[in-house]
Amino acid sequence: MVKRRGIVLSLLAVFLLFVTSVGVPAADTFPSKEIRMIVSSGLGGGIDRMARSVQRFLPDVLGVSVLVENQAGAGGKIAMRTLLKQPADGHTLYVNLDPSLTILQKTEPELFKMEDVSIINVNWVDPTLLMAHKDTGWKNLDDMIAACKKEPGKYSFSLASLYSTGSILGQLLFKTLGLDVKIVPYDSGGTARTAMRGKHVTMTAGGAEGMLVLEDVGVPLALFWPKPVAAFPNVPSINDVLAKYNVKVPNAGSVRFFGALTEVKNKYPERWKILVDAFYKLVNEHEGFKAFCDQSKIGRDWYGPEKSTELVMESHEIFKTVNVSKKK
Repeated sequence: MVKRRGIVLSLLAVFLLFVTSVGVPAADTFPSKEIRMIVSSGLGGGIDRMARSVQRFLPDVLGVSVLVENQAGAGGKIAMRTLLKQPADGHTLYVNLDPSLTILQKTEPELFKMEDVSIINVNWVDPTLLMAHKDTGWKNLDDMIAACKKEPGKYSFSLASLYSTGSILGQLLFKTLGLDVKIVPYDSGGTARTAMRGKHVTMTAGGAEGMLVLEDVGVPLALFWPKPVAAFPNVPSINDVLAKYNVKVPNAGSVRFFGALTEVKNKYPERWKILVDAFYKLVNEHEGFKAFCDQSKIGRDWYGPEKSTELVMESHEIFKTVNVSKKK
């Protein structure tokens, strides 16, 4: 009798254990598959290079592979649409910069809101530099202005993409000064710089560190920034030069960031924390990543979600009133 009761109790214990294990979901394992990074530009630009630096080393921290997908075109609309179609489970990241995000939201308000994207980290703030090909013979911004006024329509400017910082600021400069400059669109900073190297265009503009690759063929004209930068310490602030013309343009840089859908942070706060912690470890503790970025002239700053969001919103306040064309 005692033996039978023991058997019954043992079977009951096994049954209860089975019911409990079925009724209680297993602990969340994240990430459970590869991380996908949607990059809203083509190959070779600043955010593409930044994304691929992270792609190379983030697997060391998260333990899964990372896939980079370049979704260039339509001023960032293609990349945003792709992002919005993905499950908000933390396995998809978004790589972009501001003011591109601001201008996209301004021109496509029905597509998304700024608060739909949460910023994990701004890895790279790169002040904007205007550069001309050395074959122009120009030495400074005054030379460029004089030449463009003397021969309207002769000179050209390559757009890194429709809504990149350099593209917006360059066009604002020409418009403010009343200069007739031919605008030639490309799909990334890399192709825009290649166009100037090949003398297909006269000028381009982009992040100062990214423009170091053109030092041998280019003449830096001015920085859209209030103070000197390490990459080009002797280049003047553009508004210091423009003072004599009684005009002014915004000071801004490319605020390059990694983010995800805000729904991820709200629905899976523990996964959001894992992503934030992973970027912190990558930027601050991974010696291989730090050495690679320094050698490749790629930004590797740590601001964290709160300060990064402030940086993006500061840029947003500057550019949300800028008038841009939706045509490429």
